[in-house]
Amino acid sequence: MARQRGLRQSSMWVTLQKEAQERLVSNLLNTATIAMRGPVIGILCLTLCTAAPARSLTWTRVEELPAANIETLQLHGTTLFASSGDRVYRGTDQGTTWTASNPVGAGSAPIFTVIPAGGALWAGSFGQGVFRSPDDGLTWNSVNSGLAGIGANHITEFAVKDGILYAGTDGSGVFALALATPTTWTAFNNDLPLSISGSVSSILLHGTTLVAPAGPYGLIHRFPQGATAWQEVAVRPPLLPGFTATDIFSDGTNLLVSNGPSVYQITNDAQSWTLVGGGLANGSAVFFAHVGATVFAVVDFLNNTHQFYSSPGAGETWQSIDAVDDTFVFEIESCGRQALCSAYRRIVVDAAGDDGRARCIVGRYQGAVPPLA
Repeated sequence: MARQRGLRQSSMWVTLQKEAQERLVSNLLNTATIAMRGPVIGILCLTLCTAAPARSLTWTRVEELPAANIETLQLHGTTLFASSGDRVYRGTDQGTTWTASNPVGAGSAPIFTVIPAGGALWAGSFGQGVFRSPDDGLTWNSVNSGLAGIGANHITEFAVKDGILYAGTDGSGVFALALATPTTWTAFNNDLPLSISGSVSSILLHGTTLVAPAGPYGLIHRFPQGATAWQEVAVRPPLLPGFTATDIFSDGTNLLVSNGPSVYQITNDAQSWTLVGGGLANGSAVFFAHVGATVFAVVDFLNNTHQFYSSPGAGETWQSIDAVDDTFVFEIESCGRQALCSAYRRIVVDAAGDDGRARCIVGRYQGAVPPLA
């Protein structure tokens, strides 16, 4: 089953992370320019090639997408979607062929989530709300009627269920829109306390249950089939202060959620959670993907070292497969036998090789993951 993607940090986390990133890249650019007087992107390419000595990967550069902030990377069906600046990029043929949309109209607001639904393409921006394209990105129109409240125009993630498009927001909870008549959003917050859970990190469909991590207290909200209100479940009852999800992952059976320092797993439809993650280093953020039966994770660190792990056991135990320096990973995704990553100023994609090994990709580089022990 294709992975269903969920990520977006709270606005404070994004602000702090990106400020650190801007300072770091600015310093790298200045240093590289002064020292080499050559192409800056070429210098950054070299700095990204450091691999962990335990499992050395060989990275090569891919040129299809712009060397700019890649805010999201998502798989829907067999098509990958990415965003950079005010455009959406569609990656067909497992991400080997990319086409760019016309400008969405969000201006400087980053596009954090993209989804095809109801015969249209939808883009959720962090500051300008929702945009809809009925013609694969040629034209865009804002669809913000009904998005009311603090942070309602800060869209963190989309999910689709039974002809309804759901949007998580950073401040006003969840909104719903009927795809048959996509004109006005309706608040979908019954028993979702906006005072502590209004900032929805993500929303995804796990089987027939909507799942939404929200707020800074380790609360996961679930909306099962037939329910009339959200049900609140703590990853560690009663509350886990400081736990704001950086990613939630579903492979159809297992759910994983992480805030960076810790990872929790569940197999019973988001009703109770278990602390897992043996062998996975604590970091500032964790992002998940899976290729076949193997789950991949990348751990971001504020000290600018980022490690890749694999787990054959749905996240219970992990082994390190590589590390990269001088980049910040924002997303990872899977497509076929690939694992793909978008990063600050970089994105890559490549088809799996004939050797049958999964492709693991970071920054603007790609490499074949050594066969797992």
